[in-house]
Amino acid sequence: MSSPDVVEDSAGTEYVILDTTNRDADQYVVTNESRGDSASGNGTEFELVVQDVDFSFDGDSVDNAGESDIDLNVDSDIRNNYVTTFTADGLDEDDLESIFNSSNEFEDVSSDYLDDDDEVLRNETYAAATDGTLETGDYILTEDAIHVFNAEEVDSVDFEDIDTGEYDFEASVLDTTAEDTTTIEVTEGQAGDASFSDDIYETSQGDVADIDVEFSDGQEVAFLRVGDDDEVSYELDLRVDSDGADEVTVEFNTYTAGNDSTDLDLNETDDLNQVVDVSTEDDDADPTVEYAGTDQDLAETGAILGQGGYPLELATDSDDLGDSDEVGELFIEERSTTEDITMWTAPDDSLGDIEDVDDITDGVENDEITESNTIAEGDVVIHELSATGLEGLVDANGDNLADTLTSRDDDVNGTDLRLRQTADSTDTNQPRKTINVTGMGEDVSVFEDGEGTYYIAFDSDNIEFENADSDADVDGDEYDVEFRVKDQRLLDYDDDAEPEDEYETATGSFSLEEATGTIDTASESGLVEVSNTEEELITGTTNLAPGTELSFRASSASDVSPRFRLSAQNDVVVQPDGTYEAEFDFSDASVDDEFSVELRTLDDVSEDGVVVESTDDAEATFEVSDLEPAEATATAGDEVTVSATIENTGDAEGTQDVALTLDGEELDTSETTLEAGGSTTVEFTADTTDLEAGDYTHGVATDDDEATGTLTIEAADDGDDGDDGSDGDDGSDGDDGTDDGDDGSDGDDGDDGGDSEDGTPGFGALVALVALIAAALLATRRNE
Repeated sequence: MSSPDVVEDSAGTEYVILDTTNRDADQYVVTNESRGDSASGNGTEFELVVQDVDFSFDGDSVDNAGESDIDLNVDSDIRNNYVTTFTADGLDEDDLESIFNSSNEFEDVSSDYLDDDDEVLRNETYAAATDGTLETGDYILTEDAIHVFNAEEVDSVDFEDIDTGEYDFEASVLDTTAEDTTTIEVTEGQAGDASFSDDIYETSQGDVADIDVEFSDGQEVAFLRVGDDDEVSYELDLRVDSDGADEVTVEFNTYTAGNDSTDLDLNETDDLNQVVDVSTEDDDADPTVEYAGTDQDLAETGAILGQGGYPLELATDSDDLGDSDEVGELFIEERSTTEDITMWTAPDDSLGDIEDVDDITDGVENDEITESNTIAEGDVVIHELSATGLEGLVDANGDNLADTLTSRDDDVNGTDLRLRQTADSTDTNQPRKTINVTGMGEDVSVFEDGEGTYYIAFDSDNIEFENADSDADVDGDEYDVEFRVKDQRLLDYDDDAEPEDEYETATGSFSLEEATGTIDTASESGLVEVSNTEEELITGTTNLAPGTELSFRASSASDVSPRFRLSAQNDVVVQPDGTYEAEFDFSDASVDDEFSVELRTLDDVSEDGVVVESTDDAEATFEVSDLEPAEATATAGDEVTVSATIENTGDAEGTQDVALTLDGEELDTSETTLEAGGSTTVEFTADTTDLEAGDYTHGVATDDDEATGTLTIEAADDGDDGDDGSDGDDGSDGDDGTDDGDDGSDGDDGDDGGDSEDGTPGFGALVALVALIAAALLATRRNE
């Protein structure tokens, strides 16, 4: 064995490099003794073994476009952290570099590990691989070869744009004799594509714009340009790797995007992610974004991006940016803050069940979250405000709007939220309580819908004050709520402006009151009265938030035998109007048993009760009969009188609206009250002026019954001429005389009847006048 070489790593550690070429696998010793076969305590023993390496691709062929990547498999069972040399007939070092580093993920370290003859410095490379200087995928290029560190951890390689053909690859370990070969065929692939999901994207100034990019036919990389130096004095080039996802959302922060190189180094991932990030709904993909430009002075002002249109361009090759056919536009629009804060409330302990805005929306629809400015102690307080353009500020400061809240004294940064007691509700000579929202930490939850609506929520039990104890009495307290957008960058006002004159403000108010409740009692006895049946309801009211579940217990008096203790059979939930119904089974109780019922959710809410005799539920039933007329004909314009008999055939007094109907539509109603067994006649008058000629169904209806008939309407005509009068009668015979008298002459023809004014049959003025009087009288409903 030749004399060893000594090398020093980056940390100053020296390594002895032994050349084991032509040595057998065996046990060896490094010693300063001149003879002997053991170290004898003055040397180091080691075993020389033969390394094997297994090398393959995950398939026999691969396309050179579209789906052009393939898994790489390199494995050696006795060694880690070594350098593997890859070669292939017909491929030079540039081809190999494009295969092994298509994503630009790894670093070319050739300049550090090649000698003057461009040969690999084996000892130095070994030392760097051992001490961790080299990272997975780092590589050295020599003529027609690439030397890759820790190739076992390189997941895949990419044959995009490699010429078609069959290639014999060899993988050999740089500093041992281990090697393996494999063959792969490169076939013509279909070029992939990347495109915008939409042509136009819109966002408010300061918000995060979601730019959706679709990948197809195996394409996984796209280059995106936002803006154009010549058009808008802003330009950002990005490289987006989809990692196999079909669609990737590029999240472009218009609040931070105008920062220049003095603020951010876009080649650093953390800095770049302040401006842009990527996401996908594909759980199996982990897309990434990199800066693909050269000039980091993206904007001239370094301020928030101005309003207006920003050109978008997409290409699968960076060289095509500036001349691509895939274009769109991002419009940055004016932002706003609404002036009003809406207050909502929800049941105690429900905040933990709210994960996002969808849960709030569902709660509103299910009456579990209700709009209210009055909050019972213990319930959840929810503030709803609308302010577009805050997303970028939120992303730059944390996870939600609460992370943008700054102190009231900070004039130019972020936002603030003040909840301060009103002067009118503050006790004499006492300070106005101020709720310490920022100090409540994780007890404050913020939800946003992505459209500029924010919900700031906390449990009123967790309120902390800046100037009072957390357990201070708050019953009757009223609070003014003020949210201010103060951020100078967001509002984009001049340095010499008065900040408070530029703020955007939203306000609201709410009050806190002691949680209370009542249990309904009978007016005469003052007791809760129930029957000894299975489904008895005990009702009442409370100011707890609708949706609150209540707990009840009914316990017999001490002298009742057998005793009972009952819980409600149903889920007792506060309704939107503040009422509740608790159902109990008193079927085992006896009449006159006394008990007490307790609303256990609240302190000191209970009532005494008694079991009374069961009574059947009685109800009224209104039946209709004797419809008059059942069949009728009228001329359009006439008034028609309709009547019917209404009888209460039920066993309780009742009141219903009795209706006159025409073809199922109500024309008029009459409120009618009848005792059990009682009856009455109702009468309606209908004007037919607007009815066309034809048959109609008319009727009288109650909640329980209906009687109908047919009404025929005829078109109105002018009156016809009257008929000729009949001949007069012959004159009577004269008195008997000597001679018979002559017959009397025929009477004259009657005059023609004159036309009636409205086509009324001609019965003279008196008949028409009577008809008019009758119509006027019938215009008023009456019950008989």
